[in-house]
Amino acid sequence: MNKIIITLLLASMISSCAYNSGVIVEGENQFSLIRQAASSFQGHGKLKSEAVDEGTQFCSAMKKKFELVSQERICEIILPGCFPAIEISFKCVD
Repeated sequence: MNKIIITLLLASMISSCAYNSGVIVEGENQFSLIRQAASSFQGHGKLKSEAVDEGTQFCSAMKKKFELVSQERICEIILPGCFPAIEISFKCVD
């Protein structure tokens, strides 16, 4: 019984990885991306900062400026298996 519990705990620890969608093209000059923490100890602020940095780099590669359109916080309440995440929508403007 103990081996089963240990195996399940190890499996859940291994599968709890950070998720980063990369830039998703939503339409003409409409983009989004999702950043998810690897644990419940990372806050939404750092995730937003990372997402904005990635969006800024994406727009800079096109010689444009990043403009945040909207943001959505995901998993604001700490629950087992629910790690903080943020989704941002943005445009690249001249």
